[in-house]
Amino acid sequence: MKTCKWERCNKTFYEVKPWQEFCCTRHQQDWHLHQRRLARQDRRYRQQCTLNDNHIGEVREAITSLIEQGRAKMEQAKAQAEQAKAKMDQCRLSEEQQREIARRMGLQTTNEVRTEKKMIRRF
Repeated sequence: MKTCKWERCNKTFYEVKPWQEFCCTRHQQDWHLHQRRLARQDRRYRQQCTLNDNHIGEVREAITSLIEQGRAKMEQAKAQAEQAKAKMDQCRLSEEQQREIARRMGLQTTNEVRTEKKMIRRF
């Protein structure tokens, strides 16, 4: 006695022919259809993997280009910031000049305002 090769059956049967592996023709057809289905799924999976690999390569290239562009923009921004800082340093007045301008305009400097606040707190 042999056991049916169809995984859902597993019945024992009397083999009529020495090459017989299934208990009935229906199980033989089901098994072959199932094998074809598995092969088809395997092919689709392989195709999907190759598509994913290609897509991953494209995504990596896009990401690296974006990173390089971002670095270039950061360097430009740093250069612009340094230029702006240099201009501000050139335009910056000394403390004495600021006090003199403030006195002429009748304004108080920040140091004078701080000392006044300290004096007020003491009282």
